[in-house]
Amino acid sequence: MAGVRGTAFYIKVEDPDNSYVCTCNGTLTQGKPDRKAKIRVTTSSRSGLLYHDNALIYQLAAKAGTRLVWGSGDENGY
Repeated sequence: MAGVRGTAFYIKVEDPDNSYVCTCNGTLTQGKPDRKAKIRVTTSSRSGLLYHDNALIYQLAAKAGTRLVWGSGDENGY
């Protein structure tokens, strides 16, 4: 389960037991529906990207008809 509000994120299932989740922009709250424990992850410019880049995120946003603003005053984003 993930709670998403104004956030760009990327998910890749690496294998049956592991998934990679990137909070590309904003904040993502993750947890299991049957548990109270949740993990809240906010974008960090220090973390690297695996399996994707900003160009792919822009491309996916454009396909969805969504405009991304990265929080840094980038008004040219999708």
